[in-house]
Amino acid sequence: MKKLPNGISNYESLVEQGYYYVDKTEYIEKIENLSNKTIMFLRPRKFGKTLFTSVLENYYDILKADIAKKELLANVSHDLRTPLTMIVGYGEMIRDFKEENNSENINIIIDEAKRL
Repeated sequence: MKKLPNGISNYESLVEQGYYYVDKTEYIEKIENLSNKTIMFLRPRKFGKTLFTSVLENYYDILKADIAKKELLANVSHDLRTPLTMIVGYGEMIRDFKEENNSENINIIIDEAKRL
């Protein structure tokens, strides 16, 4: 069960530690499209201004976006490598059986799997 984030104003910590959070990033685009260039957040103390500022910081931080992109690519690469390893292994196994040897097709499977 997720915990309530009492007094936590750091978005990154909130997400990493699994606290309950209502995502309001959909409002960022609305704020960007406002005709006024000056925006004031008038809210009482302890009503999320600092947390929203932390959300904005993470939303616009290019370095964090680059890290997230690298993590995504690493995960996708790993997810592709696992089935491709099985394909290569199966292709090599078929190639090694003389009665099933259709080397042209088997080599295409192996070469294409290795290319990916």
